[in-house]
Amino acid sequence: MSVLIRKMEMPKGCWACPFVVGKYYECLFTKKSSNWGLTTRPSDCPLIGVPTPHGRLIDADAFKETIDYYIREANWSDAHNEALGWAKEFIDNEQAVIEAEGSET
Repeated sequence: MSVLIRKMEMPKGCWACPFVVGKYYECLFTKKSSNWGLTTRPSDCPLIGVPTPHGRLIDADAFKETIDYYIREANWSDAHNEALGWAKEFIDNEQAVIEAEGSET
């Protein structure tokens, strides 16, 4: 599971990150001590920026399953089903805001 923290800006580096804590300035996620000499975030930083503004973020895979259901179960014309198939292709070709995670990835 992941967490999105609304209104939080992406830290420029460990020195500005609220998830670096303790006596040894340890990252809560990577458990590494911060490298204060870095002027950018380290390559193994687990934080992912979400571009704003953005629209509603939905589960595209679940939406494609819904489309498949209607293609199978609805008594629509072949042209309608073909258009739904194109919609699935359009969904696949869109850039992901947040990549999929979980057992199927």
